[in-house]
Amino acid sequence: MVHNILKTLLAAGFILCFTAAAAGENSQERSLPDNGVAIPSISWPEPRVDTFTMGNKIVFFLIRDNTLPLVHIRAMVRAGGFLDPQGKTGLAEITAEVMRTGGTQKYPPGELNALLADTAAEISMDFDFISGSAKMDILSSDLSQLLPVFVDLLKQPAFPEDKITLAKQQLDTRISRRNDRQAGIARRTFEQLIYGRDSIYAREPEHETVARISRADLLRFHKQAYQGANLMVGIAGDFDPDQIQSLLKKEFSAFAAGEKTDIMLPSVDLQKQTSLYVVNKSDVNQSYIMMGHLGGLRMNPDYPALQVMNQILGGGFSGRLFQTIRTRMGLAYSVSGSYDSRYFYPGTFHIALATKTPATSKAVKAVKDEIQNLQEGITADELNRAKAQFLHSVAFYYDQAEKILERRMNYAYRGMAQDTLQELIKEIEQVTADQVVQAARKYLLPEALNILAVGKQELLEKQLQALGTVAVLPQP
Repeated sequence: MVHNILKTLLAAGFILCFTAAAAGENSQERSLPDNGVAIPSISWPEPRVDTFTMGNKIVFFLIRDNTLPLVHIRAMVRAGGFLDPQGKTGLAEITAEVMRTGGTQKYPPGELNALLADTAAEISMDFDFISGSAKMDILSSDLSQLLPVFVDLLKQPAFPEDKITLAKQQLDTRISRRNDRQAGIARRTFEQLIYGRDSIYAREPEHETVARISRADLLRFHKQAYQGANLMVGIAGDFDPDQIQSLLKKEFSAFAAGEKTDIMLPSVDLQKQTSLYVVNKSDVNQSYIMMGHLGGLRMNPDYPALQVMNQILGGGFSGRLFQTIRTRMGLAYSVSGSYDSRYFYPGTFHIALATKTPATSKAVKAVKDEIQNLQEGITADELNRAKAQFLHSVAFYYDQAEKILERRMNYAYRGMAQDTLQELIKEIEQVTADQVVQAARKYLLPEALNILAVGKQELLEKQLQALGTVAVLPQP
């Protein structure tokens, strides 16, 4: 308990000190006389990141920071839900869960949990759709003791049957409850509309897919994922630079090199006509609306302009959607929107809002009008405010060494340059109003929106039929 309190207090002090120092020494602002909005001139120092690669192809990233006696370790794994076999969606998620809860032969679950509690250490594991992650946060004095435990958990998890059964039961419970909330229904249905009902990008665990998952499946998935060629390992914090490499090489030599997993994902076609959909949820008195279409890819040269556009359209309280739909028209309890760009497959352009059921069609029209208004032009004040908001937010990419480490690892995982953030900052500073408007005209398609409303079917159908033919879909 004392160790946990110490870690919390130390971490909080580190964030305050790091942020204050960086802001005081490296952030300047230049005022723009035409509207009074100040745009920060960002020049954040990138700390030294040492890298090396072992013979078994594991790549290591090291950031030394002895401000506090803490060490953060992250293993990034080239595997994820995209590798779930057909008919066994949920395998990656269950694998990560049982790796952590099931312990190893050397460190059974009870002993592992007691050891972590006694040393105030934390270990977590996760697989999302496109990658896997295992993390350990410890006091630096425990590094040599706990690193072998962490590696043993990565290399040879026990996968006991009772923990597999428990993980499947927990996932089944979440599946049973996932349609309790309108937003969840809307998100899952919207992704099926954008990517296709049977698309790998929209599939979700179902009771039947979970039931098919066996211990043998977990063993196969783990063996494919945890090979040297699929691993990157990062260390940030207070460690001895003269000893760290030999310690890492000693422990991680247990992994065979293997073969790097190819991330081969299917293409997606853009629908080019407006479609209207309703999903019935009869126990609510409001409608939840999602509107949009296929988004883009991160390496798009227009990405900086799209980020400024996102800020102007859906950037919190100052965004047009909030100011118009919620504040001026009073049509929404909440509203957000973004054109998302992903690296391995396209994101989505989506706008989401909750409104009174009788106002559904009016809210839909107001959103479409706002998209078209954006395509007609933006003001200098909007441009400069959006840039300032983005550039001010950069501070939060630098307030902890572990965030810098994870950003560098994420870039490496995607084959992106290590100075990607610094280049994006420069590009954002140079974005013009005309570039934002041209991006809005090119990438936002008000004539090709998937419009989905979740709520009382009979009321929503009647309203939306004035806009076109409405299809009723089942809850996902």
